[in-house]
Amino acid sequence: MTGMIRPARPGDLDEICRIEEASFSVPWKRSDYEALIGLEDAVFLVICGGGGATDEAVLGYGCIRQAADEGDLLSIAVREDLRGTGCGTRLLDALLSGAEAKGTERVFLEVRESNLPAIRMYEKAGFEKVGVRKRYYTCPAEDALLMRRVGEERGDVRNGI
Repeated sequence: MTGMIRPARPGDLDEICRIEEASFSVPWKRSDYEALIGLEDAVFLVICGGGGATDEAVLGYGCIRQAADEGDLLSIAVREDLRGTGCGTRLLDALLSGAEAKGTERVFLEVRESNLPAIRMYEKAGFEKVGVRKRYYTCPAEDALLMRRVGEERGDVRNGI
């Protein structure tokens, strides 16, 4: 999967919100994403390409928010027609690299217990299951797996953050 990865900009928000609404049963509001753009403690990226007349069409987005040396993967999603193409993996790798550059040593995330493709992607990126958040999700109600990625040695994105 090709595509350019870059920081999210205000002009991307319409497409980000469309992808968000198509991906999640309880989508975030536009204002939630507006608040993340340009934050010093956030890595908020989009993957773009293949937009017909322009290569700026947003294909997916993701955001990690940092607190001290820990990060929280707030959201990551790609257009439904691009799932399984490697687009999400490229985006996740870029997010983790960006977080590492800001000094993040551990990244946490929650994922629906039934979202096996996402769980497999996270495990390939070095995340491990560390807990369960009971009834974390609504519409439908479902437990979340809590996952964490911790690096053993700094500087090797594949082996850890």
